[in-house]
Amino acid sequence: MTIEDRSPEELLREIENDTSTQWYERVAKLVQVRNIYESRKDSNKAEQIQWEINVFYQRPILSSARRKDNGSKADRFVNLFSVPDKGLDYLQERVRETQNPIRRSLYSDFIWERRRGHQYAEIAIDSYLECGEIYIKNKSYIELVDSVDRAIELALRLNNLERIERARSRAIEILDALKGNQEFRWCLEISDSLLEIRDQTDVSVYERVATILDLAADHYGKTKQYELMRAFLRVLVKYARLLKKENLVQKYLHEIASSHEIEGDERITESGLIAGVSYENAIKEYGALGEKEKVRQLLVKLKEASRKATAEMKCIEVPVKIPADTEERLIETFTTCSLEEAVHKMATSNYFLPSISGARALAKEIRSEQPLSFVLPTTHIRHDDPVAKSSDPDRLLDDHTIQYFSMDYQLRMLQLSKIFDRLEKTGVPIWSRTKRLNSSVLMDYLSSSELYPKQNLSIIKIGLDRFFDNDYVSAIHILTPQLEAVLRHLLEKLGQPTTIAKKDAIMERHLDEILRDEAMNAFLGEDMIFYLKTFLVDKRSQNLRHEVAHGLIELDACNKRNAVTLIHQLLRLSRCVLPKARRNC
Repeated sequence: MTIEDRSPEELLREIENDTSTQWYERVAKLVQVRNIYESRKDSNKAEQIQWEINVFYQRPILSSARRKDNGSKADRFVNLFSVPDKGLDYLQERVRETQNPIRRSLYSDFIWERRRGHQYAEIAIDSYLECGEIYIKNKSYIELVDSVDRAIELALRLNNLERIERARSRAIEILDALKGNQEFRWCLEISDSLLEIRDQTDVSVYERVATILDLAADHYGKTKQYELMRAFLRVLVKYARLLKKENLVQKYLHEIASSHEIEGDERITESGLIAGVSYENAIKEYGALGEKEKVRQLLVKLKEASRKATAEMKCIEVPVKIPADTEERLIETFTTCSLEEAVHKMATSNYFLPSISGARALAKEIRSEQPLSFVLPTTHIRHDDPVAKSSDPDRLLDDHTIQYFSMDYQLRMLQLSKIFDRLEKTGVPIWSRTKRLNSSVLMDYLSSSELYPKQNLSIIKIGLDRFFDNDYVSAIHILTPQLEAVLRHLLEKLGQPTTIAKKDAIMERHLDEILRDEAMNAFLGEDMIFYLKTFLVDKRSQNLRHEVAHGLIELDACNKRNAVTLIHQLLRLSRCVLPKARRNC
């Protein structure tokens, strides 16, 4: 017999007696009934069945998932007005006549949310609790958790003490049943929901629930399901605090920290990166407990894990080629004028200044085309240390923006390096002789700036000499702190302090902080600030200042391109006119 051959009444009786199938299976049968009524031109019946379908399709959102940061909760149903007022009248009739607690709980809850009377909330509470046994039998644990959670929530909203007690008692019975079936996973949300009625229960209830939670945490620890183990331990912390047992609070917090370390130790052979994440979490937890020695031990483990993670990674090289004729035309604009004019063009041309707005636009464009790379969390490892992490969408977008911005100026600095080469080796013809680019030419240009104190210029001269001797290691180590000194001098000229008071001492502000200063940002502009920050102090990019200052820079990073970038930034800053003239760079 096909569906078309069966009467809609027969199908409805089958649905009415059905407490074993999933919600979407019940909806599918209701759709079949509606279709039969439509084929028979019974629009009234078809409309009524559609109202029931609309309620089932809401898929109520679990209370814990609806909880907002401010403690309030979002609506349980996605669209309360998918059923018109006359449809509510029909659903009220269905609540009175149905013997199926699953349907009765959902319909009465929907009617209550449409403000048709508190008696429907009471019916919903009783029906949700009645569903508990059905869901346990069917092993429909998500629905089980939802029914208990919602019954507690409604009882508290009504402040109905009788039903609060009934919901609490039923929740405890369900926890015992889940424990007996070794289905600990589903005890987590129910035990958390019970905390909502903390003022309505006695201490023995908390102790009884805590015993079950202890068993669950132990079970998941032994089966090495550490994330679930920690989830139960965190709920146990709440119960211990409620019971005013601080010794247990510390015990559970220590077990959480310890589980991260144990997980890292077990994962280290599998993946240094995964183990590193566990060690970082352990460091955070032990740090909160004030266990400094444990933190020191874990920092050693984290270093080893990060070193292994670095070794596990593969470098992906992508060749970038600039057409030779395009590059030659660029070089010609600097070699067909006087040397002084060429240096001035280097300092002032916006071609060599990357655009942060352009990098942001590119990042957003790529995100729309390849969204997955903007969803997965990222870890930035430098010198075998995880120096930065990103997981939220805004931070990931910022990561990509910095990456594209950095790639942009590195390509431009490679082009500027070729201009340096041409001007240094071939030079610019002047009458009967050729004048070549050297440190003296650059020093003459920098000396014309009011921004550079004489003591800094004498040291910068040594750095430039080392550059033109192809000693980029020395050049970078000399010029990097001098560039920072110039920025400090500029901040002082902008009327801002370059020092901060810290405890009993006066200390110089960090370069990161200087580049975040509002006056500095307003004066230099967004592009120049990002150019300096990304190159000098951003751990996701070159981070050159910190690499040099802490002796972490590697030989490969002491290259001509980075040295040219330092010189370009010094040249660019030299064109700044100090505030008295009210002009920008």
